[in-house]
Amino acid sequence: MVLIVEALRSEALSNPEPRISDARTGALVGLLMLARLDSVFVALTLAGWVAVQGLVRGEGTIGARLSRTVRKGLVIFWPSVLLVVPYLCWNVLAFGHIMPISGTLKINFPVAGFNPSNLNLEHVVLFALALGGVAREFARGNRTDPLIDLIAVLSIGLVLHALYAVTFMRWAVFAWHFAALIPVGMIGAALFVRAAMERVSRGVVVGGLVGLTLMQIFALSFSISRLSETFTAASREAGEWVAANLPPDAVLGMKDSGIFSYFARRQVMNLDGLANSFEFAEAVCQGRIEEFVLGHGVEFIAQHSVSQNVRSGDYEAFEQPYPCGLPDGTDGKLELRRDLEIFRGTPYTDNAGREDQLVIWRIERAAAVSNPPETRP
Repeated sequence: MVLIVEALRSEALSNPEPRISDARTGALVGLLMLARLDSVFVALTLAGWVAVQGLVRGEGTIGARLSRTVRKGLVIFWPSVLLVVPYLCWNVLAFGHIMPISGTLKINFPVAGFNPSNLNLEHVVLFALALGGVAREFARGNRTDPLIDLIAVLSIGLVLHALYAVTFMRWAVFAWHFAALIPVGMIGAALFVRAAMERVSRGVVVGGLVGLTLMQIFALSFSISRLSETFTAASREAGEWVAANLPPDAVLGMKDSGIFSYFARRQVMNLDGLANSFEFAEAVCQGRIEEFVLGHGVEFIAQHSVSQNVRSGDYEAFEQPYPCGLPDGTDGKLELRRDLEIFRGTPYTDNAGREDQLVIWRIERAAAVSNPPETRP
């Protein structure tokens, strides 16, 4: 939203003349890409729009327009390059890859697929509001308003991002990855409201907006009220148990470990790989995950989602899979035994409405540790 306001206020994208103040917009574009690297699609469409503005709508000979457009692009986007390139260089120097580990594991490029579940209904609604609002303004002949142009360009960038996510991203795609849709979609909604106010009374429009606001408040309140029944609460419960019962130097491993790690106040190795290393990813894909975790001092394994036989306690051992995110590898696995359980959390309801449970085990090497913590049934 700050980017939209600054671009409109400064006319950095609509005025073909290069100005030093245009760099503020470029700095915001760079910050947007640092927040989410896949915002590069938005950056590319903005750059394309600057080129169209300069070459098609600019004045003078083609040579003069080309020269002015190149200077305009450099003036706007040099802060974007200055902000993003050092981060990418650091990735290469630190990890040997230009992309962070999370991006590498999630992306299947250049092998295309089709994963429409990566988008939620909310995303589709926001796209419809943004694109519909722009299309309606264009149909009314409003083709010179900088706001309409900017929302149209941003919408194109966000559509490209969504297509990329649906085509090349395999897993761990979350709603907040598309947070940039919210201001764009809300402006699209505002365009519809403005058009409605020309046809119906102000009271009807205000009443509709009040009703929509109340619905949003109810939805948010309902979502917050369910936190005590979800994975969030289960992770907190388990983390607090670990903080109270395991030694301060205990090392644990867990997938989706963020909330758990915060409350556990212990070292926790991330086992889904998104916050781990390329060495860990290679170990998983080569069948060496047990060797890797033992070699890094992991003594306990936590798992937030388990099968029915584990939840019922009707098992002697089971294999917990860990997906391989690299090409040409196989999924890893750890064997976890019933007699090495040390914690069972309160059952909770996952996002799909199914009952689940968080369980913690000692792993084989740690089984002989003297004075182990008391097991919670």
